[in-house]
Amino acid sequence: MKISVSDTGIGIPADKFKDIFEHYIQADNTIKRRYGGTGLGLAICKELVQLMGGEIGVKSKEGEGSTFFFTIEVEGCTPRKKTLKQRKSKKHQKEPLRILLVEDNYMNQISASEIIQSLGHGVSIASNGKEAITMLARDEFDLVFMDIEMPEMDGLEATLKIRSQRTDVKNHEIPIVAITAHATKSDRERCLEVGMNDYVSKPFKMKEIIDIIARYASHKTFNLKSKAVQIPFSTVDSD
Repeated sequence: MKISVSDTGIGIPADKFKDIFEHYIQADNTIKRRYGGTGLGLAICKELVQLMGGEIGVKSKEGEGSTFFFTIEVEGCTPRKKTLKQRKSKKHQKEPLRILLVEDNYMNQISASEIIQSLGHGVSIASNGKEAITMLARDEFDLVFMDIEMPEMDGLEATLKIRSQRTDVKNHEIPIVAITAHATKSDRERCLEVGMNDYVSKPFKMKEIIDIIARYASHKTFNLKSKAVQIPFSTVDSD
């Protein structure tokens, strides 16, 4: 299947076709000032299409507009009556996770949420550690992505409170994955010392987020002493 979207905008120079699908790249450095945007949208689209085994591209002429297109393989319509094999397959599918994203930067919230939702998981957002504590006391979650440097209450303090039996959070042992631009050994050790399970450093890539979510979705009993991992986090660096 091929899907295309066309516009009658300013167009894109031919020598920029490849670059615009990379993170934080725009065809014209002045575009952000005039039209807004961060250069993340096409990069996310490219990764989503590639995950589905497809290809994405663009045709454009300066001053006349652009046509963006992608191709993917899709199966035909599924009969209403499912086979026994299909019913068993559905039965053994993993349930989607409820993920809490604790992040104060708006663009980071948007890009990370889009990736998580594209994987079929639910995501709620807290802008700081204090909000995260409140949400974890009110609702059940399966996994937390916790930024480190935030106003009001940072990620380290929030993690200590989540682990403390004195707070009202529903699950004191919920897996917490740190997300931060700081990637030194001492930073990783500090995250583990306060009770975090894993460590994700900015910038990240979609496949690596898929891997870490899949690891936690594969079992229900989480080990608080799990080894930290360093996974790039491809969002705007606000730390």
